Amino acid sequence: MKKPSYALLFFITLVVLGSAIFIKPQKKISEREQRSLNQLPAVTLQALSEGTLQEKAEKALADQFVLRDGFIKLQRYVLTSLGMRNLNQVWIGNNQLYQDSASIDKSSMKKLSQALNAFAMKNKQLRFDFLLIPTASGVLENAVISSLYQEQRSNIRSFQKQLGAAYHTFDTLTIMDRYKEDYIYYRGDHHWTTLGAYSMFREWQKQRGLKDHISYEPITVNNAFYGTLANGSGIDISDSIEIYKPEEDKVKTIVTYVQEQKRTTSVYDNTKQYGSNPYEIFLGGNFERIDILTTAENERSLLLLKDSYANCFIPFLLPHYHKIIVIDPRYYYDLLQPIIQEEKISDVMFLMNADTMLHDTSLTSLMQEELQTK
Repeated sequence: MKKPSYALLFFITLVVLGSAIFIKPQKKISEREQRSLNQLPAVTLQALSEGTLQEKAEKALADQFVLRDGFIKLQRYVLTSLGMRNLNQVWIGNNQLYQDSASIDKSSMKKLSQALNAFAMKNKQLRFDFLLIPTASGVLENAVISSLYQEQRSNIRSFQKQLGAAYHTFDTLTIMDRYKEDYIYYRGDHHWTTLGAYSMFREWQKQRGLKDHISYEPITVNNAFYGTLANGSGIDISDSIEIYKPEEDKVKTIVTYVQEQKRTTSVYDNTKQYGSNPYEIFLGGNFERIDILTTAENERSLLLLKDSYANCFIPFLLPHYHKIIVIDPRYYYDLLQPIIQEEKISDVMFLMNADTMLHDTSLTSLMQEELQTK
């Protein structure tokens, strides 16, 4: 009996898989990678004359290749089996992924702390709460990220010491350490979980001397959440997303997305529950400015400067403020002083994760611009 030609079988397999690209519907989005996929280009005289057709076709073939996701998984498995522990700036621990982080420029930290102190001095009538939240790299100690762990903790402590007495700082490292055996960080995403946010909220509430006697029921809204770190590295680690529903929901809200001219009655966007980034169920994602009006029986108004870590923290603040003005410095380019005056702000809170606050320059730029105005 004649033996089969493995070379011929391999060739036929390639031909079949390659031909399938032109038969099957093209995928427009990779939900796992959270990006748009390249599409097969139309063959036109203009594309041929510009010489772009081949390049576009190569990118499309790479993105639309049949069994592409399976090949990506196989590649990741081989690389990790060979001992690689950093894939696409994602560190791979034991059932836990960590976001890589560049070293922080100490002069930039100093510039930010000076701007924050000057901003507080300019608004002495306000109360300032400062919550600099460690990421998983700064709490879940692991041999793979030993240097990241030590550096982030050192930077958080150093930065908070640079803030003046006007700021009520919170020992966020000790607080998160206290709960590190719990599910306070997603395993495959760079955010903390709702439990992590709630754990921090309870400590903030205690230190503020506030009581609301509200009990919360955790409700799972997605149990197959592949976060940014899982998607970026190709490592198959999924998470569950929970929202905490008050057992007695007495506080009603009106949420206004100012730039988008959109209004709703909930801080949750259920249309994002099973989308490409289910974490966006909290507030619908990140926006320049969101105004939240509540039926809380007090006159306190909060100006919250934040990143996406605050999105799942905000629901717990609703019973404590009649009004919350949410500003994301990464997208906001106006002045804060008119908001402070027009909205009769009584409290200011900074809530960001350490990577955002100490690496991103948008907060420094906002503070410095604010200080230049009379």
